[in-house]
Amino acid sequence: MGTRASQSVWVFGIVCVLAISAIAPSPGFSAAPDFPQKGRPITIIVPNAPGGINDMTARLVAPIMEKEFGTPVQVVNKPGAATLLGLTEVALAKPDGHTLLVLGLGNLTAYLDPDRNAAPQVRELQPVAAHNVDIGAVVVNAQSRYRTVKELVDAAKATPAGLKAATDGLLGSDHLASLQFMQKTGTSFKLVHFDGGGPATTAVAGGHVDVRIGKVGSVYAMTKSGKVRVIGVTDKRRSKYAPDTPTMEEQGWPNYTYYNYTGFAAPKGTPRAIVDAVSRVVQKAVESEEAKKRLDGVALIGQFMGPEEFTALWKNMEATLEPLLREAKKQQ
Repeated sequence: MGTRASQSVWVFGIVCVLAISAIAPSPGFSAAPDFPQKGRPITIIVPNAPGGINDMTARLVAPIMEKEFGTPVQVVNKPGAATLLGLTEVALAKPDGHTLLVLGLGNLTAYLDPDRNAAPQVRELQPVAAHNVDIGAVVVNAQSRYRTVKELVDAAKATPAGLKAATDGLLGSDHLASLQFMQKTGTSFKLVHFDGGGPATTAVAGGHVDVRIGKVGSVYAMTKSGKVRVIGVTDKRRSKYAPDTPTMEEQGWPNYTYYNYTGFAAPKGTPRAIVDAVSRVVQKAVESEEAKKRLDGVALIGQFMGPEEFTALWKNMEATLEPLLREAKKQQ
């Protein structure tokens, strides 16, 4: 379909990874016959602390999945090792459908980085479905003298590595998005790595750094409160959450896009019947009024994507991240 992901783009997102073997669905959800096991809950592991987008997404989908599959669904936060701890636990879990994981596509570096020594099963996950997207954003302090991306770029070129850019963590999505921004604009910033998007945006709001190359959703609360300002968005069209902010293309950088996708995946070898059943549940979640309301409240856009399209997106992301990861490690 004609979605953002059909372009050659930079995408960062949240992936819910499911260790699934066979599903016994509620009426209308045909799948393998022995899942879920009677009386046994499904556990969604979130490899991040409570309260973030990953956690919110898991808790949004859980009750819909519980209803459709007819078994309890619980969300468990297991942060550690920059998502690799929880990711590995799920990748190595018994593929019986009762262990799930929520993960960010930008954090695929957890297994793409050879120094992390990730279990090989982590790289063999089967994409199932995407269900929402966050648009990339160039963010400055509300009182910043930079009103446009061109003004920021001109200042950065005048003082190479003199301006500071906040990221949500070393080798995280912001880090790689910042490298992309510098490549696209021919600039150089001093990167300052924080422990998460919240602290990174707080640093921008406090005037401790000059810019953050983040996402519209992750800065939405501080944008609404007047603490930060979005001066550019990385989509082909303007964001409804920042309607007065021109796109990067409008400001002179054509074909500059990146997004933050949320989705579901399963271990290698998951039966296609299960993949399709989970995909249908995800689609139902995306189309629910509750999901639309909650996603809208945090400036995320519901967008369903089935197994084939999401697989292509995932592979595109891996191919995009690997050279960026090599460049980021050179700068450590």
